[in-house]
Amino acid sequence: MRKKLIAALLAAACCCVAFTGCTSITSGTVVDKRYNEAYDSVWYWKTENLMIPQTRHHEAEYRLQLQDTIDGKAKTDWITVSEEVYNQYQISDLYP
Repeated sequence: MRKKLIAALLAAACCCVAFTGCTSITSGTVVDKRYNEAYDSVWYWKTENLMIPQTRHHEAEYRLQLQDTIDGKAKTDWITVSEEVYNQYQISDLYP
């Protein structure tokens, strides 16, 4: 059991290292915009004979998709920004 836990933790750590090795874009041309409004999600914990609701609030999310050329290749990535910054940029604007 302990070996399986260690193996799972190592696999998770390898995935984290692999994904953080990707180049993140911090500037470029805005190619898309997305707004996700705030919402609440509910799930239920089951005890012996009782269901207990758990509510989680998710804040509104403002995202810009940027495109830039890195090492001769076009790269795109989403960044999360404030509502104020989101409203300042239109598609095809240069960020920042």
